Amino acid sequence: MNAHLHQVRKIWDEAPHNAFTDLVRFQDRWFCSFREAQDHMSSDGRIRLIAATEANASGALQWENAALLASPDALLPDLRDPKIGITPDHRLMLMGAGTSRDEAAGRRNYVWFSEDGFTWSEPAAIGGKDDWIWSFAWAGDVLYGAGYDYRDGVGSVTLYHGPDAMHFESPTVLHTDLQYPNETALLIEGSDGLALIRREYAPGQTQSPPYNNGTAALARAQAPFKEWMARDLGVYVGGPALLRLPDGRVIAAGRKITSGHYTALWELDVENATLQEICVLPSANDCSYPGLAWHEDKLWVSYYSEHEGKAAIYFAELTIS
Repeated sequence: MNAHLHQVRKIWDEAPHNAFTDLVRFQDRWFCSFREAQDHMSSDGRIRLIAATEANASGALQWENAALLASPDALLPDLRDPKIGITPDHRLMLMGAGTSRDEAAGRRNYVWFSEDGFTWSEPAAIGGKDDWIWSFAWAGDVLYGAGYDYRDGVGSVTLYHGPDAMHFESPTVLHTDLQYPNETALLIEGSDGLALIRREYAPGQTQSPPYNNGTAALARAQAPFKEWMARDLGVYVGGPALLRLPDGRVIAAGRKITSGHYTALWELDVENATLQEICVLPSANDCSYPGLAWHEDKLWVSYYSEHEGKAAIYFAELTIS
């Protein structure tokens, strides 16, 4: 597989720190969700949504503010990692987590809905109090969510499912190990399930920092998705994302770490549990957390990066051959 980068444009940088994106095509518009805050770990995060309207004379999409959402709980003021998707009844669904630097306060997952992407429902709390539901995926009329928690030196990724976010059943364990598995991208299609799991620590590492020494895991399962088998991918992937192309191949994306931090795209060989790098997007330092979409025979990617200074949101257009 080869990827050709046609163009990448900065589409938003109004806050001091703009990060953690997701992307969806809805009602002939692009919608991009992300967190705005003072910095990566500040407690003032809000969820910004922007929408792309018609292109200008130079061919660049025109992005406008669609919504700005704040946490409903003053004890959990930092909204993080918004994920956006389309429900089976053709509404937009947005999920994010309210957190605090005070660990005793825990965290809470929230969901919002919209008919048009500009007017949103009041937030509704979902899932467990401390489990961070980091991503979701619809498979027909069933919604799945991947959450994670880390207690007593053991990290666990859990799988939620139900007819909608308001009716999640008690989660089952998707994966657990001592390498601190956490952020997990889901790809569930029919009776086949894939999970791309970020892991923080190298095997045998017992201390907390330094982070980013671990390698990602690929977990697979068949419906009813009770028993998952995980294999080591041998590559660190931060802020993971998955997308299946129309021809059946699978794209993975996330943060790559070598001598620095970058936003990378890989072809995922599911059968052999390997990643082949196909593109590194213009990026550096604090970056990644991409959103992936396929439209008009092209791959479109939202992500954030500090390579031009402060953390800003970027939008890339690629062809895959």
